[in-house]
Amino acid sequence: MRKLTKSLLLDLHKSIATNGQRGEFSNDRWTLTWRFGTRRIENAAREGVFSIHNITLAGQSRGQGYLTELLRHIDECPHLGGRRFGWVYLEQVNFRLAGHLGRELQYKADHGLVIDCWRQVTGQLEMKL
Repeated sequence: MRKLTKSLLLDLHKSIATNGQRGEFSNDRWTLTWRFGTRRIENAAREGVFSIHNITLAGQSRGQGYLTELLRHIDECPHLGGRRFGWVYLEQVNFRLAGHLGRELQYKADHGLVIDCWRQVTGQLEMKL
C-alpha cells in the first residue's frame, strides 16, 4: 500500500474511533463525510453499512488510484476504528467514478439523476488478473 493511501486510512480510523455514528473531517489531503447504520440497499434494509456521503481528494492526488486502493483495502479488512461493517455505500458519485468502481471493484450502482454505488464486503476482494 502506498504512503498516501496509508495516511488516508489512518485519518479514517482516527475519525471513526473518536466519533459516534457519523462524522466528517477535512485536511490538506482530502475531505470526507461518513456514517454508520442501516440503509436500504437492493430493496432491503441492510444493517452494518459504512456510508460515504462526500469524498474529495486534493487536486494533486486525483486520478492516481488512491481512492481505489483505499476502497480495496476496506473491502479486504472490513473494520475501521473498532467498528465492523458488512456493506460499503458511496452516495452521489459521478458517472465516471461509478463506472470505474463497477469495473475495478465490482460495485453495483443505481443510475438516475444521482448515482449511488455499493458493495457487500467479503473480507477478501476477488482480484482480476
